Amino acid sequence: MPHVFTALEYQRQTLQDLNILRIITVNLIEDIDVARSEWLAATVNVWLGHGIGVFGTIGGATSEVFKGRGQGEPVSYIPDRFARAGVKFVHPSRLRFTLTLNYIGERSGSYENDRLDACWTTDAAITWETPDRQFHFGVTALNLLDKDYEFGFYIPASGRTIAATIKARLRTDRRSIEPANGLRNSGEVQRIAV
Repeated sequence: MPHVFTALEYQRQTLQDLNILRIITVNLIEDIDVARSEWLAATVNVWLGHGIGVFGTIGGATSEVFKGRGQGEPVSYIPDRFARAGVKFVHPSRLRFTLTLNYIGERSGSYENDRLDACWTTDAAITWETPDRQFHFGVTALNLLDKDYEFGFYIPASGRTIAATIKARLRTDRRSIEPANGLRNSGEVQRIAV
């Protein structure tokens, strides 16, 4: 029997002295003194069993510049609609595979609310953890299908991008630590004569 988990999230943010870096350039969208953004998203996760799960999120956002350049217009690069759906497989050997489809809706790309087109991208990731969970290895492919879309006007977004990660959890071995009173932490109750 599948297990279903749901979430509904709402956020409202006030933005002050906002500067937005245009990726792949050194230019900024700046001089936004005060702005507001609100977004609402609904998420569903379904655990099907046998290590397989599916997930989806759909949402929308609004924003407005209250003071500064672009007053009355939406904040650049905040999409009107967004969505994410995918499948995840988790193997008992701590191997995980995720395939995700992302939707980025139309969004403002300038102070004058010139619109950037909506786009779809696909991401994939595979990770593995050592049995003691001390090391975590991963490979991620963003924009796996090399979809062409614009981050800003005449500024192409990154094509297919491959990233590898290694994470280590540093911890001390509790068995090697001896308390000041000379008693070792053996997990047994010891009686101390006073």
